[in-house]
Amino acid sequence: MTRALVELLGGRRAPPAWAWLGLLLLRGLGHLYGAAQWLRAASYRHGWPHRYRAPCPVIAVGNLVAGGTGKTPLVVWLAERLSQAGHRVAVVSRGYRQPGLRPVTVVSDGRGHRDRPPAAADEAAMVAARLPAVAVVTAPVRWRAIAVAVNELGCDCVVLDDAFQHLAVARDLDLCLLDADHPFANGAVLPGGLLREYPAALGRADLVILSRAGGDGGAAAVARLARRFPALEMVVTRHAVGAVVRLGNEAAGEQAVAGRPLACLCGIARPDAFRATVVELGVEVVRLFAFGDHHPFTAGDLRMVGEAAAAAGATGLICTEKDAVKIDPAWSSLPIWVVRLELEVIAGGELLWQRVTGAVRRAGGGGLGPGEGETGGAGPGEAGPGVAGERVLTLRANRRPPPPPHRHPRPERPAAPPSCLIATAPSSRNATTSPIPLASPSFPGWRRQSGWRTGPVGWWSSSPTSRGLGAATSASRRWRR
Repeated sequence: MTRALVELLGGRRAPPAWAWLGLLLLRGLGHLYGAAQWLRAASYRHGWPHRYRAPCPVIAVGNLVAGGTGKTPLVVWLAERLSQAGHRVAVVSRGYRQPGLRPVTVVSDGRGHRDRPPAAADEAAMVAARLPAVAVVTAPVRWRAIAVAVNELGCDCVVLDDAFQHLAVARDLDLCLLDADHPFANGAVLPGGLLREYPAALGRADLVILSRAGGDGGAAAVARLARRFPALEMVVTRHAVGAVVRLGNEAAGEQAVAGRPLACLCGIARPDAFRATVVELGVEVVRLFAFGDHHPFTAGDLRMVGEAAAAAGATGLICTEKDAVKIDPAWSSLPIWVVRLELEVIAGGELLWQRVTGAVRRAGGGGLGPGEGETGGAGPGEAGPGVAGERVLTLRANRRPPPPPHRHPRPERPAAPPSCLIATAPSSRNATTSPIPLASPSFPGWRRQSGWRTGPVGWWSSSPTSRGLGAATSASRRWRR
């Protein structure tokens, strides 16, 4: 999608006369997509399909408009403060534009291990670099990432990134971000606009975060939204420059770039916003090199940009933190500076933190920090999920097992993952039991299998999609993830 089209659909550019017919057709398709999203949300609201319930507090961060609204700075803000409060935090995301088909990627375990692009998604790698004590896990099926974070990394609190429309995972707090200048873009749903669903979906948000508030402190945006949604509670924020560092050499500052002729390099959804931020630093921007969002930079890209920037009179490059994790400083003949943005809360910061701590306290699934523990949760000094001793669960074959996790996830799980499963036959009252080891300590549920084959412990199956039990001729049946 070109920048001109994004600005057009985002409501930042008036459409030309010849484009009205095409926009009307796209808006019609957008109504179909919006209706489908409304039906999907209604089905989840009425309990079908069932949601995956994590054994720890889950805070979801998302938005209504496709593109950059500042989700990542808010995720960093939440994870950093929860970690300072004594939690073992995990940031879970889909891993957008991440190459490879790994079911789960541990970008950072919070204890020193860290992956970099292209093995990891750029936003996840950026969060891992900014918060080394926070676990970062990505997965296309996000409940799998939560299971790994809780059972294998010992996390007791999850921040779910880009999850306002990801309704398959239940959450204890739902935060929705809106751009203060253009909260609903051009007001149309994809593909006629940039809205992912109708604005009425704000009704399921616990709190609305206005990002990129202007000079009026977001007062105009708050007034517009309050007239349309009087029941909304809003927090006003803006993005502030936290630091300016040199790529490969952290010892730098804003004074190192003030007054210098630099070229902007970015691969984000809103390059003009980044350019405005750089101008506020006192940089003389000689040229803007804007690539597509999440662009995977290569040595050839940097060589081309460096030559063009030097020809324009630039003495260096300046890029975003998300782009810096994909760039090797050896690729460029010019020095590269990195702008680190931070979330600055203008109004409603106390309300936001009260909602976060209240959600964590209500969930009661993990440590709540010193002096805040509740019965049933692991407090300071106690073993968290995945740390306690091994347990054995007994499942009798004459009982219907829990539904498959990919369709009907288990709402609750034991405090510690079981090390084996014992299956007994209903035909014999004194039937013996045989322990069957599990493949992974991340064990959120069982899945019925068919296509039975002979094995060392009775009949088992390798079919991941079949629903029937088949004709079993052995006393024992094996259940696997």
